[in-house]
Amino acid sequence: MFNTLKIKTPAKLLSALLLVGMTVLSTTGCGSRTAPAAFAGNQAFMASAPLQAQRANAARPGFMSFSTVPTGEPDGYYAAAQGQTGQGLISSLNGIVARHKDLGYSTGRDVMFGTVDDLDNDDVVEGVYTGRRLDKVNNRGTAYRNGEGLNAEHTWPKSKGAGGGPAKSDLHHLFPTDIRANSARSSFPFGVVRGVDKTFGGSKLGSDERGRTVFEPRDEHKGNVARALFYFYTVYGRNGISTSNFRVEEPVLLQWHKQDPVDAAEIARNNAIYQAQGNRNPYIDHPEFVDAVGRFLN
Repeated sequence: MFNTLKIKTPAKLLSALLLVGMTVLSTTGCGSRTAPAAFAGNQAFMASAPLQAQRANAARPGFMSFSTVPTGEPDGYYAAAQGQTGQGLISSLNGIVARHKDLGYSTGRDVMFGTVDDLDNDDVVEGVYTGRRLDKVNNRGTAYRNGEGLNAEHTWPKSKGAGGGPAKSDLHHLFPTDIRANSARSSFPFGVVRGVDKTFGGSKLGSDERGRTVFEPRDEHKGNVARALFYFYTVYGRNGISTSNFRVEEPVLLQWHKQDPVDAAEIARNNAIYQAQGNRNPYIDHPEFVDAVGRFLN
């Protein structure tokens, strides 16, 4: 069975959530029915559900209203994590999602710009920190625009452990970002800005209540940041990465996770990444896992 997830707004990316063989929609709601047999395992799922079937072509106001959307999670995907809490849950989730295809940094960025973050399939990509949209984007080269366009943000900074191997190209924490905003964020931790130094389309760089330099993303990306960092720590936290930022961030990330719940676009992106690299972000599929973990750092 497909799992379903409550979302915070009407679906603007409804058709991005349609999978091959799924008949789950009505004009008032979106239910879940038995998944096609092809979804029995990861490889079968990736072979049977073309990415185009998940992309959005319905960014039309009032196109459809519904209260739940299918996550695209294969039946039994998180079975080993059921009933777990705390560090045991993190360990179980690591065993489920840590192994995935390393796309490499060049290919990974091309997949991000050309596929994962082009859910309308119209070569228009939006920077997550500013909301700035660029057209005619289908790979890292067309996004760059001679340093005036978009590049790839490592939500977990490269200098803190995402600088090499699969962590560097893991699409679950890479996002298209306005180059100037990305440069300003640098490797500063995320937090709530009290004293503003610079603004970028709703995102802010400045000092928090304790005087630390922090970067605060715009409201619509705060929950995405939280779930991306929870994922990264779950997958790579045992690999000797620096948690100096994460120690500062964790309390506010837990708040952002609740304030900015999973929405249809985030689910569609998770589905697309699953097809590209073969693993999922469990905190998008099951936001309740965050509460079950409690505190990520001991």
